[in-house]
Amino acid sequence: MVSGANLRSSHAIYLEQIRALYKSLPPILAINIIVASMVIYGLWSVVPRIELRLWGAAMLVVILGRVLLYLYYRRKATENTMRRFAYYFVAGSCITGVVWQVCCCFRPTRWSTSCSSCSCWWAWRRVP
Repeated sequence: MVSGANLRSSHAIYLEQIRALYKSLPPILAINIIVASMVIYGLWSVVPRIELRLWGAAMLVVILGRVLLYLYYRRKATENTMRRFAYYFVAGSCITGVVWQVCCCFRPTRWSTSCSSCSCWWAWRRVP
């Protein structure tokens, strides 16, 4: 049987977990920008530039959306809306992950030693 005190304690822990997620979001987004810039720079001469530009634009849109979500959270978060903000955070993380995965499937225009770091390089080598 769950007592009222345990239920309140569990809910307080859940709320604090959501607060911790949003507190860590700004540095995470900054690191995403830095790493995405490094990926674009590193693949600039290997992958078609239009693909890199489109991927970079998609990453910026996702990051901007997450920044706006963070600002909205800071203004509107209450105990009653925390569950909704938890769902928003998970959705933003999933979308960011999808955009990162797209980067791993670029088809290099020429082969160099830097291509061996791509996760799909072996598959593209087999495609004529």
